[in-house]
Amino acid sequence: MILILADPCIGGTFLSWSLHYLSGHENFFNAQNNQWTSLPCNPIQHINAHGFKANQPDCIDDVLSITEKLSQTPTDKVHTMYFHNLREQRNQSTCHDQVHAPTTDIISHIQDKFQKIILLDGVDPLYHVSYEPRYLTAKLCDPSVYNLNADDQHEDFINYFFGESLHLWQSFNLNDVWDRREFLALNIRPTKIVKIKPNFDLTTQHFYLNTFDLHTTFDQTIQYLYKFLGIEICAFRLPMWIKIYADWKKFHYQRLMFCWYFDQIVNYIINGYYMDLSRFNLDIMQEACIQHHLIYQHDLNLKTFNLKKFYNTQQLHQLLEKNPHPLPQY
Repeated sequence: MILILADPCIGGTFLSWSLHYLSGHENFFNAQNNQWTSLPCNPIQHINAHGFKANQPDCIDDVLSITEKLSQTPTDKVHTMYFHNLREQRNQSTCHDQVHAPTTDIISHIQDKFQKIILLDGVDPLYHVSYEPRYLTAKLCDPSVYNLNADDQHEDFINYFFGESLHLWQSFNLNDVWDRREFLALNIRPTKIVKIKPNFDLTTQHFYLNTFDLHTTFDQTIQYLYKFLGIEICAFRLPMWIKIYADWKKFHYQRLMFCWYFDQIVNYIINGYYMDLSRFNLDIMQEACIQHHLIYQHDLNLKTFNLKKFYNTQQLHQLLEKNPHPLPQY
């Protein structure tokens, strides 16, 4: 029985699949369906590894049900459960929501059922700043309907959290891309995320896995994880897993580049240093995050009228001005 504790949307599904695949399993017990299910040879889909359906609870009833079914199902292999912060409602489309109060209690309640615990942690909050979601969810405004694409999910997110502000913004006919960017810059809170780590007793024996390690060098770290688990890696499958892992890493590259270079980008803008921003392929959420940081951390803003895209830091330096907006408490 292996428990993976992780924040949402950072690779818990791929990690779960890897544990089964590299252990040589042909199938795994899917507690939600209450049956043994064939393990996919490759879980990668368009933007994630959700071709594998992990035992992933979303509410307290799910946690208790999955844990009980796994405990009562004999196996000479391993069972896995991927658990992240419980939330007030299912299918929320943001990692920045509030933790459901009983999260800590439920972890304490179930952790003795699992022989091994992996804590996946350490993600930079900026990793979650992206227009393209890690996966499509049900609408926040209407959970009975699923978002169809990134545009759909973005609009649902904005309308749910900032609908009143958006209505006011649009009443002034502020509808161009530079208006939307500034609206996002004033409203989003990119560094405020909820994490699983504070809900877990760190004195409990566990394997700590940093998300940047998972996203970049896990082909090196996997041997230490398996040593902790007391399981042999299936040598026959390792070469194929390395190829699949190399493909999966590509999903994270653009987000990681944004995290790694963010402070330097802001510093270069403020000081008028030159940096070409084209290599980062910034989307509107990431551009808004940069503008947000200038506003809230440096009391600066950009004269963005007709500014459709951030091209280089000197371009933005020339547009700096003192922030004219009254700011709410952060």
